[in-house]
Amino acid sequence: MKKLLYILPLALLTACNPPARLETEQLTAQETVYLTPEHRDSLYLSFEIEYPTSIESGTVLRRVQADLTGRLFGEGYAGKPVREAMQEYIGVARQEYVQNNLAFAHTSAEDSNFPTVLCEEQFLTGRIVYCDDKVMSYNIEQYVYMGGAHGMNSNFYHNYSLQSGNRLGEGDLFEGDWQEGIGVLLRTALVEQSEEFASAEEMQAAGFDLSQVLPNGNFFFSEDGLTWSYTPYEIAPYVFGETEVFLTWDELARWRKQ
Repeated sequence: MKKLLYILPLALLTACNPPARLETEQLTAQETVYLTPEHRDSLYLSFEIEYPTSIESGTVLRRVQADLTGRLFGEGYAGKPVREAMQEYIGVARQEYVQNNLAFAHTSAEDSNFPTVLCEEQFLTGRIVYCDDKVMSYNIEQYVYMGGAHGMNSNFYHNYSLQSGNRLGEGDLFEGDWQEGIGVLLRTALVEQSEEFASAEEMQAAGFDLSQVLPNGNFFFSEDGLTWSYTPYEIAPYVFGETEVFLTWDELARWRKQ
């Protein structure tokens, strides 16, 4: 069973607007796990993670790091040093791949129980997409292929207060009837921002479920507003991929907390 693993820590100063005292390092790892020395079927793992290493407040840093590690690798890894968590995650993935597929290593492809693909892939990327002196938005993108017609790609965003270290949801930003009101804005903006469809009726005919276009907690900050992200199948068929909808701060002003 051949494998390769590289981990490269690199100190970075993340660009924030306005500048915040936030430093990061880049962690990368790649590994190929062959099912047996004789088989070319394999599991390929790839990680590219931008990880915060310095914030003005040590307490804030520890809270952000603990939560981020759990978001990247699973709740069981929350609070562990990120390199340790990544190594453990790789070890578990390696073990599960071999255990789940080894029984097929010497099975004939003509056997009706033989899976169509013994090759699997996992790509995990973590990066800061926005920060200022108050908040940080972090994107975790994951691609998983375990056979079948296609793999599954997903983007999830996590937002943190750089003053407390706590995660921020819509309920921390808005008040009043924000859920209903922002839902209406999102559905309207989805149609207006579409380059492919001219109306809500066209989108629905193509398979979009507009009733599911709601504030879903999966959003990120920018200078001009918030962008909500919807994963494949969440509001539309897989063929349309991921969908993003942007709303300006002016549009959201009615519900923003003071």
